[in-house]
Amino acid sequence: MNSSCWSSSPSAAACSNNDAALALAEEEKVWFVAGWQETAVPGMAMTEITVATPALDWTTEDITEIGERFLSHALDS
Repeated sequence: MNSSCWSSSPSAAACSNNDAALALAEEEKVWFVAGWQETAVPGMAMTEITVATPALDWTTEDITEIGERFLSHALDS
């Protein structure tokens, strides 16, 4: 996919995570932990999480399940 990683020197971690978030959104219609950015630590990336009203109904199990699916996409990137 690599659609979000077009800049001249993107962090591999940020690119992989943004690609995973996009894949999850496209395939499952779930927007989860996107907007990853490089950090001062090589190979590390960060993001901010906003919890909007629809997500307030998620259970701990829902969050764990979508987190695992996100990580699966990130590992496949």
